[in-house]
Amino acid sequence: MSIEIIDAKRAAQRKRQIGQLLKQIHKSYTENRSLKEEFNVILEPYIRQNDEASCAVVERRELREDEDECIAKLKKDDVAAILDIIKKLNPQLEEQNLPLKKLSLKSCTLPLSGESIEQLAQFISSIPSLDSFTLRFIWCGVKMPPRFIFCITKMAPQLRELYLHFALKPDLAEQCISNLAKAIDSCRFLESLNIDGMECEGITNNCLSKLGKMTNKLESLRTFVFKLRSSQYIDEKGIQDFGTEFTKTKQLTHLELSFYYFINTFSKQSMISLGKAICQQTELQSLVLDFSWCSDIVDEAAQIIISQIMDINDLRSLNINFSGSTRITDLTLQYIGQALKSNDQISKLFLYFGNCESFTDQGLFTLSKYLAKCTNLQELTLDFSSCFSITESGLESICSVIHSLYLLEDLFISTHDFLSNEIQDLINQMQEKLRESALRRKSINLSLFVTNQYSTLLKRKDVLNDLAY
Repeated sequence: MSIEIIDAKRAAQRKRQIGQLLKQIHKSYTENRSLKEEFNVILEPYIRQNDEASCAVVERRELREDEDECIAKLKKDDVAAILDIIKKLNPQLEEQNLPLKKLSLKSCTLPLSGESIEQLAQFISSIPSLDSFTLRFIWCGVKMPPRFIFCITKMAPQLRELYLHFALKPDLAEQCISNLAKAIDSCRFLESLNIDGMECEGITNNCLSKLGKMTNKLESLRTFVFKLRSSQYIDEKGIQDFGTEFTKTKQLTHLELSFYYFINTFSKQSMISLGKAICQQTELQSLVLDFSWCSDIVDEAAQIIISQIMDINDLRSLNINFSGSTRITDLTLQYIGQALKSNDQISKLFLYFGNCESFTDQGLFTLSKYLAKCTNLQELTLDFSSCFSITESGLESICSVIHSLYLLEDLFISTHDFLSNEIQDLINQMQEKLRESALRRKSINLSLFVTNQYSTLLKRKDVLNDLAY
């Protein structure tokens, strides 16, 4: 037995021992607490190399009726309750030589009220062992309190993950984004940054440029998620400027960019700028690009972005969403297929084309020809829902290549609900092809979604048994 295997076994055994110890500490805490609390705390081992410590995840026991999980705002009393939990647990962790090094507030979002953020910042900076902190903010249509920048700066040495959900009005956006950039500029150890502007109607071209520049000095950043809905103040220049500034960030391993309902924005030039920025991420392993309902995207623009991202050598997971892009045609499927041919390292592929009305069977014939050569695929999702020009012939061509994907474990195909009764035969054919290959690979989770009149087909016992093999 090699030394590496022995060390791995010892590490796993030690992790289990620490886990049991943390369970005892947690049990002792829960038995002796006197307050009725709304929050659960989960203690987990946190081991980096030979450094043994603990991680605390604080989450809500139940969401209130008027709250959504992603924006469950903490009140002042809630913050006090969370801090009280950590204060009671931390001495016990220190006593067992398992200092608290990681703290995450899960399903808990702070409003930008000066008092609550200041209270939290003071507490976080008072735990010398803490080197990783996850924080979520909800920022709705109000000016950023001056104390916010100070508090974020105070927490910066420990802050590793930051989630910001904002909804800014036009008259506040420029100044608030500038202040946010100053605050994040101090977070030099930030590893994950998630900016959700889906409810923000006031973002301008200038704001986009500042948001792109925001990550330039974050040398530890590995994950960046940015979501934005269409704004009347953004045009193709804004996208170009975002790409130009974002090009200076080069060390990401996961990138997610979502642009919803943008019109007259994604021209050839803006796609070149965006694609160039993505290509600079030479260590990128996972990429999500969501252009849902960007109805002005044409085949040429799609080709530009697709061809550029396929030059990333380490890319393993690719998720592209062109749903609602009614102007793209079978040519886009051809471009994707050709790009896949040049990058055979991708193991997870997710393609969404719902409501792309110009797709035909010919596009699926072309795509299937290239998919057959993607032998490293482990997960495959294809969404052609409401592509009404696609028939059983197109779907059958996709099914016919499944047997050649030896490593495939998960397959999801979504299609429209106006197929003929021959859909039953198609399902049977697909199952037979999967069975033929099942001896050479792991079992497959297959989901073929049809709706309305054909949903009864999948409810039949014999079909369900067949699908669950």
